Amino acid sequence: MSTSETQETVGAQCELVPSQVINLNVGGVCYTTTLATVTSHPESMLASMFSGRYAIGKDTKENYFIDRDGKLFRYILNFLRNTTLALPTDFNEHKQLLLEAEFYQIQPLIHEINSYIEEEEVVFVEVQEQKTIFSPKNGRNHSSESRCGFSGDLDYLPNDIKQNHYENRKRSNMRLKYSSQLKQNGWQYMGSFATEMSVASSNTTSVTDKWCLPIKKTLHPVPTDCDMNQ
Repeated sequence: MSTSETQETVGAQCELVPSQVINLNVGGVCYTTTLATVTSHPESMLASMFSGRYAIGKDTKENYFIDRDGKLFRYILNFLRNTTLALPTDFNEHKQLLLEAEFYQIQPLIHEINSYIEEEEVVFVEVQEQKTIFSPKNGRNHSSESRCGFSGDLDYLPNDIKQNHYENRKRSNMRLKYSSQLKQNGWQYMGSFATEMSVASSNTTSVTDKWCLPIKKTLHPVPTDCDMNQ
């Protein structure tokens, strides 16, 4: 079969009724939807792909294949179904999703993602744990002391950490416990660094973890006359 014949065949396959169910393989992730959904924005690249004007490859199971990010396509498909962008509170791939929306050329979706990015800011904290081992003195064995502390945007720490930090600051291995609590509350681990300092009577090792948290910017409304008179 010639190339022109193949394109004609694929084009004919795309000439379906809007309610026709189609199967997609996007980067290895399979979706089932309708022709009406993927062509709901006629000016988009995605709609053009299923307009019959282009040849669309298929996988071994006869799913239409698109070589893009399959995981993120979930949000694009739901936008096409619902006409609004709904993202999880801990979603942190806005820029990657924007690249996908730009590839498919879905302008309303591009606008919504940009709005998410513009409304978001990132706060940071560092968790530092120090362990000091003291040299033997007067025949006594080694002794040690642990201390854990925070620096950065402390107002955004989870309440359970803020409420119990003072009494926990000298307990050992608190850094690992705090890591678990921060992760459960949407904080993202950025990396760690360690330092060591030795003097005649002691050796101190410090490990610092860096964390960040994307948050929505708080918009402060302009007070009305009623507000100002209260």
